[in-house]
Amino acid sequence: MLPKDSHHRRSNISFEGNLVKDWKHPFIDSFSDFIIEDIERIAEIKDKISSSKIKDLSVIDKAISKV
Repeated sequence: MLPKDSHHRRSNISFEGNLVKDWKHPFIDSFSDFIIEDIERIAEIKDKISSSKIKDLSVIDKAISKV
């Protein structure tokens, strides 16, 4: 759960002159299987939770290979 306008999720933030309407901390965004704003949103993803592939450490290897 990652609420909007919290420390790790900001609205309308500017990076190097570019407006990002819904910025999420890159580590949280990259390593999370799902991100919801509040607990009430769990119903929207409940069917996907058990059927989706869980991220593993390969996400780190993929990110490193892009550098």
